[in-house]
Amino acid sequence: MIPCSNFIYQPLTVMLAVLGASMISSLPADQVIRIMAANTTSGNLQSYPTDNLGPVGGLSGPGNRIFQGLDPDIVLVQEMNVGVSPNKNTPATYRAWVDGNFGTSFSYRVETGEDLPNGIISRFPILDSGVWDDPSIKNREFIWAKIDIPGDKNLWAISVHLSSSGGSTARQTSAIALRNYIVNGVFSTTNPTIQVMPPIPATDYLVVGGDFNTNSRTESCITTLSSVLVTVSPFPVDQDNKGNTNAGRDSPYDWVIPDSDLSALKTTLTIGMRSFPNGLVYDSRVTSPYTFVPTPILAADSGAASMQHMAVMRAFLIPTNDPPTIAASANSSSTETVSDPDLYEIVRGTSVGLSVLGADDGGEAALKYAWSVTSGDAGAVGFTTNGTNAAKNTTANFIAIGNYTLTANVQDIPGLSATSFIRVRVVQKASSLVLNPSITSLAVNSTQAFTATLRDQFNQTMPGAFIWSATGGGTINTSGLFTATTAGGPFTVGASSSGLSANAGIMVSRAVATVALNTSSLNQTYDGNPKIVTATTNPTGLALSILYNGSSTAPINAGSYPVTATITDANYQGSAAGSLVIAPAPWALWKNTYFNQAERTAGLADDPMDPDDDGLTNLAEYALGANPRTFTAPLEFMLDAQGLSITATRPQGLPGIIYAAQASGDLLDWSSVPLIVTIPGLIETVNCTDPPPRDPALPRFLRLSFERQ
Repeated sequence: MIPCSNFIYQPLTVMLAVLGASMISSLPADQVIRIMAANTTSGNLQSYPTDNLGPVGGLSGPGNRIFQGLDPDIVLVQEMNVGVSPNKNTPATYRAWVDGNFGTSFSYRVETGEDLPNGIISRFPILDSGVWDDPSIKNREFIWAKIDIPGDKNLWAISVHLSSSGGSTARQTSAIALRNYIVNGVFSTTNPTIQVMPPIPATDYLVVGGDFNTNSRTESCITTLSSVLVTVSPFPVDQDNKGNTNAGRDSPYDWVIPDSDLSALKTTLTIGMRSFPNGLVYDSRVTSPYTFVPTPILAADSGAASMQHMAVMRAFLIPTNDPPTIAASANSSSTETVSDPDLYEIVRGTSVGLSVLGADDGGEAALKYAWSVTSGDAGAVGFTTNGTNAAKNTTANFIAIGNYTLTANVQDIPGLSATSFIRVRVVQKASSLVLNPSITSLAVNSTQAFTATLRDQFNQTMPGAFIWSATGGGTINTSGLFTATTAGGPFTVGASSSGLSANAGIMVSRAVATVALNTSSLNQTYDGNPKIVTATTNPTGLALSILYNGSSTAPINAGSYPVTATITDANYQGSAAGSLVIAPAPWALWKNTYFNQAERTAGLADDPMDPDDDGLTNLAEYALGANPRTFTAPLEFMLDAQGLSITATRPQGLPGIIYAAQASGDLLDWSSVPLIVTIPGLIETVNCTDPPPRDPALPRFLRLSFERQ
């Protein structure tokens, strides 16, 4: 803060010539306000004339015509001297001058008692005003006005006229003082600890304009003010794109400088049919690329004798309506909440209904509701309806779990907005259960591992505890391992978790077992009995079906028979094949050896026949290993002290013959006598002996008999 010894702060009744103006009605929304900085007096008196009405009813004189032709809303005037003595700068003169140039609805404030007073003229009501000391100059000060422009904010306008003779140093001193007034407010000159005016509210708009007498856009005083004002390009220019403003058009003396929030509202300046995107440095003499001389301006006015500077204008688009309010905060259709620590509404699906309601002075129907994700993955959320009035009721669709802050921006037609948000937590919900494999087959005693996959509403896997079951064919453990025990199917394997269930199909085939035919049973000899083939299995003990040439009846007769042994157990399969050979009986071979087919057919080979008439039947000849076609000597009988005995020879191990020795005393009752092999060999010698009777006079009989089995 600069020293306050030169600062003058007094009530407006002392310092200002004030003439109230009638209040104007609020302008429509988004009002364009045109602000001018004007040090545009001309002639030797450095004042604006108040006589000589022009041809269109306004005041005459170059500066006056420029005001009338450019039609600003707010003017920051330097050297605001009006009229000549004795009526120079009187309230009546000022009022008539303002009325003649701007209109009877305009208000004004101007310094009093200064040689080159600064002033402010406004189409809008001036709520308050005052002056601040410019420590570098004695004939003028800073003048400010708090203006009630349309909209929710006031505009603080400050008209300045910095030193020319004191150079950049004096201008820097003035800029520092001005910045401190803006930022820190005003303190008493008698007690610097007492603040008599607070700083300009940061929430209001601020514009500083006037004649800075600067030689460049980067002079130190401009740099100083850049901490509270936007001093960077783009700058106003004339229609030939030249931006210097002094009489010689070679220096940027004059400025209209907004603060940041007002700068953000800058807009194209339109005067009549001409538009100037960055504002206008007005010079009526410029003819390239076109001439711009709005009525009643004359082409020579900007070059009038002793014309101070060019007028500078900028335009700002002021939002004038009230912003919307939230009538009903953002809400969702979820009925489940959790505090963690913020309050979240729980979503267990893929979508949730959202609602919000705004209120506005332009009517709710004109509001637009735009939903966005202000926390969380914005790419994971979509809204079915958005950016329209209907979007006050919409649906948020999710593609992933997570925490999301969903914010509704409620915007009116001019662009003002209010917001309301809701936090939602999308949690996993089991939505599907899949078994793998879904269908399979295996053999008895085999195993199959099943896996259960639980997926959430976004088809992402999630953990789960599974209960397993099987309808048959085997057993399944708690890990999903199925062990096949019974052939058949289809059987069903099931798993359940989180209220969901899934099934898989399974067929159980018979296990492969091996069958081995017992070799010893495949070669047998005819004996008149069925010849059964036996077999073993692995695993052991399995039931078998044995077929002989396709029949289950075991053959009796000699021959070769195809044999198949097939497992009939319900849970096993397997078979083996071979041939059963039943060799003919030795007796039959013997007959074939000694008798031809015709003889056998004629019965000559039958057991009781004796074709060689040697007293031995065919059966006896066979049993003794003799030739039935040649004479065979009778058996050898001997009677000695040992008794009556018979000695004979026979083939060793001849099958199918039962040999018996018997003794009798009356040829009726016979008793067995031991038949003993006395000389072994392929042809063995046998003997039977009947001991002598007690009474030698009694007869004894001994016989050797043969019987076929």
